[in-house]
This record gives sequence, structure tokens and C-alpha cells, in this order.
Amino acid sequence: MKVKFSTADEFLAELSKECSSASGPYAIDDHILRLTYSYRQDPHVPLRYLSVVAGVVIRGKVVELHQYVGEIMGDPAIHEASRHVKGHAEATRTAIERKARELQLDVRAGMFEP
Repeated sequence: MKVKFSTADEFLAELSKECSSASGPYAIDDHILRLTYSYRQDPHVPLRYLSVVAGVVIRGKVVELHQYVGEIMGDPAIHEASRHVKGHAEATRTAIERKARELQLDVRAGMFEP
């Protein structure tokens, strides 16, 4: 079974609820939260679609976040809207990482495969 969230707030609320249960952070398998960016290239235009992806295994069940952040065009360093999207993705990732550490979880790169 897999549970998916599309917003970091909902994902973090679920994570907090699980960690505040009787099992505490021990409900999270190996105390590991996977956290990364996912880029998907548009095949027709020079755009990449950026998402923040996070996941944990709670009592054998995969709980994942796939939050779409926006489009990046070419090099974000020279495109203002792309810099804004990248900044929003970094802020989302930082918030997730901060909450995970607060919940005594080890943050590691990567994502779960289907």
C-alpha cells in the first residue's frame, strides 16, 4: 500500500501525527526520510518540471510526497522566474528537512521506486 500527498504541509502533518503516536519515531522504518528533487524534461520545449519528493516507510507502508513546484527554463541563474521556482523548491526542501530532524529522523537522498 502507498499513501501519496501533493503538498508538503499535509505530508508533514501526517509525519508528525505518526511520530507523536505511541510508537513515536520508531513507527518510521529505520528512522529514514528520503528527500530529493525530481526533474522531468518536456520533450517539446526547453523546460524542466521541478518537484520536491519525500518519502518514508511507516509500519511497512510507503508514505510519499510529490509536490510540483514549477517550471525551469534553461539555466535558472539567468532566468528570473526559474530562480523563483528553484528558490521555492529549496524552501520546501529545507522545511521538510528541518521537521524531519526535529522528529529525530535521518534525512537521506533518493526516492522510492514504484
